[in-house]
Amino acid sequence: MGTALNSHLRHCAAPAAAVLIAGASALAAPGTALAAPPMPSGYYRGDVTSAPIADTVWFGKNFTGSRVVNNTAIGWAFPGAVYPGRSVQDGAPVIVVDYSGTLVGFVRDELRADGRGGYRGRALSGTTELLRFHLTR
Repeated sequence: MGTALNSHLRHCAAPAAAVLIAGASALAAPGTALAAPPMPSGYYRGDVTSAPIADTVWFGKNFTGSRVVNNTAIGWAFPGAVYPGRSVQDGAPVIVVDYSGTLVGFVRDELRADGRGGYRGRALSGTTELLRFHLTR
């Protein structure tokens, strides 16, 4: 009985190991993972696409290295940290604008490249979308 069981386990284990190795190598293969969007740099004009009235108080963002500051009706305000991360909504690669430690610390922006040198963004509180915006040069 022990020999038959060992033989059965060998026959099942080899294909299972092959499937596991193939799956792991596919996940690690170059070019198969989604890449993070390019980091923004410099000034981008902003347009709120979900609530256009907000364009009267917010005009864009200026990115310098890993920092950002917003151009608003009250001047340059609401600084934040900028880094690559994953979306809290769908896990896709995004550029995160993190405002923690500021008056708007409950807000997180997630930016995705629009393919034309700009970014489509979502302002979130947790996983709840507050508004959508577009950043262009």
